[in-house]
Amino acid sequence: MITSGKTTTLAHCDDDDIFDIVHELEKSFGLSFARDAFRDVKTFGDLCTVFEQHLTAEHRDDCTSQQAFYRVRSAIVTTLPVDQNQVTPDSSLRTLFSKPGRRKRIHAFETCLGVKVSLLVYPNWLVPVSCFLFACSFIALLFSGKIAIAGFILLFVVNRLEKYYDSQFAMTTVRQLAEQLTIEHYTAARRFNHTVNRTEIRYIITQAFCKRFDMDKASLIPEATFGWA
Repeated sequence: MITSGKTTTLAHCDDDDIFDIVHELEKSFGLSFARDAFRDVKTFGDLCTVFEQHLTAEHRDDCTSQQAFYRVRSAIVTTLPVDQNQVTPDSSLRTLFSKPGRRKRIHAFETCLGVKVSLLVYPNWLVPVSCFLFACSFIALLFSGKIAIAGFILLFVVNRLEKYYDSQFAMTTVRQLAEQLTIEHYTAARRFNHTVNRTEIRYIITQAFCKRFDMDKASLIPEATFGWA
């Protein structure tokens, strides 16, 4: 049963979506699983155990999300005209990456950080539609000026939409960005290469599932079963 818009059990999650997030976590932790690694997985606890068993790097009892914050802060200070003391976990991303030139600032930040983070929310159709309209409008110039003009007008509208989405952040604070970095790029967020804090692994996997499926964290107990179980 699904209530309040939240998926309350793993059984409601699509298998393909689960495999997608497992693959993303595999890359985040720097792992490479055999094809049959999850053959006997039936519960959330089973899945976490597979990750824990494959993480053989040196254990260090330090906080990865804190290290991620320091990395994010360093990249912000390097690429934006702000002082280090001005960047706190609660700092607003909208304020830090202000307009005009927001996308250029974000690109410079990602280059310094060394990984790509999805700060802005763009519809999947936006870029393909822009390219399609440009190509069609250019070709139409050879046949009909009116059609070409109509195409360029539509392209202008789409470009205005793109500027509108420059204001749509996927998260609001530096803290949330550091948390996302920890989930999506765990090894890159660590201060020391080839290390892992094993006490964090289940928490990070839980956070990844909660964010992707809008799940209640309380439902992700070790005994929670997947739909195929």
